[in-house]
Formats: sequence, structure tokens, C-alpha cells
Amino acid sequence: MLAGDDVIVPQIDRQHSIARTLYIGGSAEQAEAVKSAHEKGDERALGLALGYPETAVEAYMDSTVIPMSNVSTDPKDLAFRRFLLSPGHAAEELQTVRRWTAAVAQTSPDLYAEVMRT
Repeated sequence: MLAGDDVIVPQIDRQHSIARTLYIGGSAEQAEAVKSAHEKGDERALGLALGYPETAVEAYMDSTVIPMSNVSTDPKDLAFRRFLLSPGHAAEELQTVRRWTAAVAQTSPDLYAEVMRT
């Protein structure tokens, strides 16, 4: 099923008939990479497939992430953050989050407003 430029690949969870997992990517290949990594339990590949900065993924894998209580930034910068930040690279990694935030604001102002309200 296509939604704009994103590809959405639904998967029905047979154990919980009301649950569904959606794999979303900028292309079918990206969505499949997310699905494959998720199904294999490969956290490193999943983080990279989701577009998380490699430095953040490596810090997560090595358990060297920065506690969020130590991060001082505008709370709006964190609304769309879905990965933990790494020592020495937090400023660069926050740029990824800011790009994501700007993309949501531009392509879906209503969704952006809803997330920012909560």
C-alpha cells in the first residue's frame, strides 16, 4: 500500500489478532530492511534501517549513550527523537532529529501540531 512517497508493508501478528506491525520506509527496499532487521532481532541493523545515525546506533550497542537528563536542548528538538544520543556526537545527531521534525512539519502540519501539543 502506498502513502505519498512512503511504502507501508503491513504484517498481521497471528498471535494477537488485533495487533499489526507496519514497516514504513522511503522505498520498498528500505521498508523491507526494517522488517528483516526487526524479525531477526538485529538491533544494529534495525537502527541503521530506521535512519538512526551510525554513531547513535554504535553507542546504543555499546551501552555508552548519554542519559537524556544530561541533554540540554529545546524540548521541540526531542519531540521526534527515537534514538539515544552518543557521547561526542549529540550535536550532529540532533541535526538528524531536526531534519525529521522539519519534514513532518512540512508534509503533515496536522500531525506535527498534534505531536507538539503532547
